[in-house]
Amino acid sequence: MPRAKPTRAKYAIIADDLAARIRRGELRPDTAIPSEQVLMRQYGVAKVTARLAVSRLREQRWVVTVPHRGTYVCDPAR
Repeated sequence: MPRAKPTRAKYAIIADDLAARIRRGELRPDTAIPSEQVLMRQYGVAKVTARLAVSRLREQRWVVTVPHRGTYVCDPAR
């Protein structure tokens, strides 16, 4: 029986897409990334998936979250 092709998690795909947008300069340093609600609508995913994507970006140091303010693209110069 053939093995099923492994699929990537949706949160990883979203995080990679946002990281690519940051690298291309579409999302500039010190600007907010789309909110979880916006990511949910744009990608058609659940809140937990959007939250995991943002968490992955934080772990990779692409973004920083400021409580009660939002999540912002990190400035690579800092």
